[in-house]
Amino acid sequence: MPLREESIAMNNDDQTKVLLGEITSAQGIKGQVKIRSYTDIDTELFSYTLILKNGTPAPAVRLNRVLRPGVLIGAIDGVTSRTQAEAFKGTKLFTLRSAMPVIESDSFYTYDLVGLSVRDENDQTVGVVKQVHNFGAGDFFDITQPDKTIASIPFHKDAVLSLDQETRIMRINSAFLLLPPGHADKALLRAEEQAEKDAQGEYENAEHDNPENENPENKNQVEKTHL
Repeated sequence: MPLREESIAMNNDDQTKVLLGEITSAQGIKGQVKIRSYTDIDTELFSYTLILKNGTPAPAVRLNRVLRPGVLIGAIDGVTSRTQAEAFKGTKLFTLRSAMPVIESDSFYTYDLVGLSVRDENDQTVGVVKQVHNFGAGDFFDITQPDKTIASIPFHKDAVLSLDQETRIMRINSAFLLLPPGHADKALLRAEEQAEKDAQGEYENAEHDNPENENPENKNQVEKTHL
């Protein structure tokens, strides 16, 4: 995924803006700033024309070095002191969605997945995608459930059965759903109730399809047992 989980899309004047990074603090005493990059390759942040949320040009930021994965040290033109740099804390750096490269059909920008409706293998509503995380072991979806609690599910083919951006629906295998503490028992109860309903349905279908049930003699025997 070309963008990390924190990247989001915002609409303003019919132009979608994509959040690529954020100035989080001043760094040192010479006017440098610490920048959190949301691009998959950290330094790609500087390959885009950066703008602010209101569409105006962002401060002219240049890369000095990579501090650690996802965190960069940069400098802003004309800023030479820590006091000046602190004034830019919280500045969010966007680019236009139209500037993002086209990606393969089986790849996704993470901000395009936020807001997807999530359903399980039985077409039951699970919730809505809140965020996409990657802590080094692969991507995980955070899902806001109807009761407002957050569940998670790994993003791989066994867990995510299908993902349709046109209908905005993602179907999952609920066996892979990671529930918050205290909710696992509720999920197990729902699964047991569903299994019981399925078993009852199969039993009723079997009774209906059994030819012996159409024999009047058998019918009378059944009725007699209830007299």
